[in-house]
Amino acid sequence: MLVGLVAGLELSLPEDAYFSVHNSPYPAHRRGAALDVYHDDAPFPFEEGRVLEVRRFTPPPGCWRREDHAILVDMGGVYAKFLHLRPRVRPGDVVEESESLGRPIMSSYLRPWSDPHYHLEILGSRVPSQRFALPIHILYDVGRPNSENVLIVEEAGERYALCRLEHGGNPAFVVNGLLSAADAGIPHYRVGGTLGRRNGTVYLGNTAIGEVVLTLESSSVFRPLDFRLNGKRGGLGFYLNWEFVKVIGVQLSPGDSVVVVGPGSAPEA
Repeated sequence: MLVGLVAGLELSLPEDAYFSVHNSPYPAHRRGAALDVYHDDAPFPFEEGRVLEVRRFTPPPGCWRREDHAILVDMGGVYAKFLHLRPRVRPGDVVEESESLGRPIMSSYLRPWSDPHYHLEILGSRVPSQRFALPIHILYDVGRPNSENVLIVEEAGERYALCRLEHGGNPAFVVNGLLSAADAGIPHYRVGGTLGRRNGTVYLGNTAIGEVVLTLESSSVFRPLDFRLNGKRGGLGFYLNWEFVKVIGVQLSPGDSVVVVGPGSAPEA
């Protein structure tokens, strides 16, 4: 599926992948210049490229994983950087769209509530630094968006609970009366995101959960408000192309309801 454009290149992902621009504390995500892609494989998302570098590196102190890999692919003057993979390619390989680069692994940085995924940036320089990451214009169609502040637990584990919206649909926020696809890890990553250029208060259903602080090329960044989950502090994880919401830090069982309550409310869209 086509999910975005960057540097004039079409970016395509598997239909069954879910992904995120803003559900991460990493600086490039906050600028709308990186994707985390959750899938059991890492097919090359562009038309063609040549592998320049496959490098093993040690994550910074404090990270739980002591080994990770970076893959750098030349696409004719712009460069794709991939992290969190067990590589299946070598320097010099020519890769075409859908060809596997490797197997996604757990990120060294986002445990315990994350899952295996790979990180992608498109760079305007061969220097593999997030400073050169280019903005991604997201074209993703959210499908059947819905915004409500009651979640139903489908699965509950030690790291998080997987929930659906009470009345189904793909999770969305409401900003200025408009439904906008939800893409956030709040409050644990300190900011969240929503697709579309928006300004104002961000609602989940009729519960105010954030205030927009930055408008980007195809999304908006907000700071979370002090919401509660069944009266308790906890976290919410939203992703694009995924009908689930992660609830973090609250003891739950399958079938439980989770009510998100914040400091303010407004009519739903």
